[in-house]
Amino acid sequence: MAPHATNKDDDDYKKQSSSKGGKTVVVAGTRAENHRGAAAPRERQEIAVRAAYEKATGNRWGKSDSETYAEHGLEQVPAERIISVLQTVSRRTPFQINSFKYFVKEILAMPDPRNRAWQKRQLAGIVGRIRDNSVGRAEYSGVDLLEDVKCACAREGIAFDDDVFNELVV
Repeated sequence: MAPHATNKDDDDYKKQSSSKGGKTVVVAGTRAENHRGAAAPRERQEIAVRAAYEKATGNRWGKSDSETYAEHGLEQVPAERIISVLQTVSRRTPFQINSFKYFVKEILAMPDPRNRAWQKRQLAGIVGRIRDNSVGRAEYSGVDLLEDVKCACAREGIAFDDDVFNELVV
């Protein structure tokens, strides 16, 4: 080792001498934690959406996808809704999706209150059918039911809604 080189670990400690007896005590150095690099809530939402998009499509999130996200004001839409639409649309689409733009129309489609009753009836039918098919299955949990219902909704082209599902299951 070079004569004036320091070990990084040595820099993390401060040596303090006491006035009594000249003892040297090594005390762990204090470091101020820097949280300035932590993502803001909107950025965290976009990161969650990016991850869901990449998982659902197999594509990398690109600059054009970020521009589309910002251009349409999707930071105002709850991340759970965006992720649900990504999963639903990607499951029911038989071909490769190449851009986040493909999902925007469906994400921005506001649910019509008149269709909520229809959606609830459709979802109730799916939940009932899956419950009937899963009777007697060992270790069939609520999470399994949720996943099976989401898959069935994607196959049948019905938008999955957490609130409606929770009304039916509880």
